[in-house]
Amino acid sequence: MKLFQSLISVVVASVTAIALPNVTLATTLKFDLEFATSNQNIWGEENGNFSWGGDNGLFAVEWDESIAKNYPFNVGFNAFTEGKLGLQNTFNLNGGIVDALIPVDLFFEIPDTSVEAGEILTIQSGFSFADDASFSTKGINAAYNLDLIFDVATGVDVNPGNQLDLEFDIDETINLVNLDGDNSNLELDEKFGGFDISLPQVNTTGFQSVNSLNNQLISSGEDEFMKAAIDLDGLASLLFGLPSLQEKQELNLGFFGNLGFSYNLLDIEAAIALSMLQNFSLTSDLPAILKLEDNTMIDFNIGDEISFIVPDNVEDFLEIEAFIDFNALFSNSTSLGINFGLDFMAGEFGLELPIIGNQNLGPLFEESIDIYETAFELFNNTFELGGFNQEKVDFQIATVAESGNSQPEISSRSPRLYQPVKNSYLSNNIRVENIEVSQKVRVPEPSSTIGLFTLGILGSGLIFKQKKFIPFHGIQNSKFRI
Repeated sequence: MKLFQSLISVVVASVTAIALPNVTLATTLKFDLEFATSNQNIWGEENGNFSWGGDNGLFAVEWDESIAKNYPFNVGFNAFTEGKLGLQNTFNLNGGIVDALIPVDLFFEIPDTSVEAGEILTIQSGFSFADDASFSTKGINAAYNLDLIFDVATGVDVNPGNQLDLEFDIDETINLVNLDGDNSNLELDEKFGGFDISLPQVNTTGFQSVNSLNNQLISSGEDEFMKAAIDLDGLASLLFGLPSLQEKQELNLGFFGNLGFSYNLLDIEAAIALSMLQNFSLTSDLPAILKLEDNTMIDFNIGDEISFIVPDNVEDFLEIEAFIDFNALFSNSTSLGINFGLDFMAGEFGLELPIIGNQNLGPLFEESIDIYETAFELFNNTFELGGFNQEKVDFQIATVAESGNSQPEISSRSPRLYQPVKNSYLSNNIRVENIEVSQKVRVPEPSSTIGLFTLGILGSGLIFKQKKFIPFHGIQNSKFRI
């Protein structure tokens, strides 16, 4: 019986030690921020994009003259002439722009108990770009216009009567040249080659990549803006007096159609292409200022742990404001790509028959060889991208007059809030004044459990020892034993 009671005491003490964990609550505040900028220069830190242009009158003549004459017998006339004649050109150059819209998921992890004046308060912070964060770039664009201005008015008024009156007024602007980088193109097709050139334009959209760093957006693009081809076999025939290696003969048979024959014994074409290649990236820090209700200002970066002393004269809640900036670094790497190759073709024949039509054979041999392909870096710069807005969030932490273990009440007045993130240690989620409050239960430290368990065993041992060696002073000569 005594042994059974001792075992029961050990079990009760051990279960009591395990069943008395130190239960506390932790709270994480989550906010949804949005930073944006537009029309920024892709080449450097200057505010706004690089542009140049205006209207310039190359040639213009203006006049404004009039005359009035009176003669006997009330006869007279009035005449006038005015006008403007000339050429006016307009040139505009835009060096390229970048726009960005970056939603950010922000969190503050606050203490898990109420605080009091003079206590050191620690807040952890962090952020990440949202999945839909992006930027877009638009390449160089230029436009040129040349206009003829024809603005002339003249007239004669003869008195008396109006049979001889004369007047006209013409005001016209006639466009002579219109070149726009979005659609301009120059093509030459000569006997021994062709030439095609346009204004290079590289437009890209940047997103987070699987291989990119955290909180980094990247983009890349390429535009082939010049292509030239030289007919080497035709040039060789001209220089060395060779017979033509390409020929087409055709005879018109009227109602029956055409009878013809064509051949291309050898065709060698050298081709060169120039391309603009651009790679962009955007990363950012979030410098911030924490403002307490006593106007204390604390500078920090989102992602840092902030510690400060709770100010005096705080009532039920410690009011906190956070002002957050978006400090973006933008990188631009621009290169010129060169591709040179040869295209070979030999043994192509064609026959055109009446009624039957065209019949072709070949080519018997065709091959393309890349001779030289490389890229030269023209520009590489990393700079601060400006124009982003500032965001502000507010929240409160409950305070107590003296030390206690009460659960804090947390609220926020931020207009935008991030949706809850699933976490394995969350026991429940509640909403208080538009802010998500996450409560988590801490598991007791193993050292605490083992200590309590040991104390339970020692206590039970003492009980067992006392029962065994201390005599019972009760009813004498009783058969009842302990």
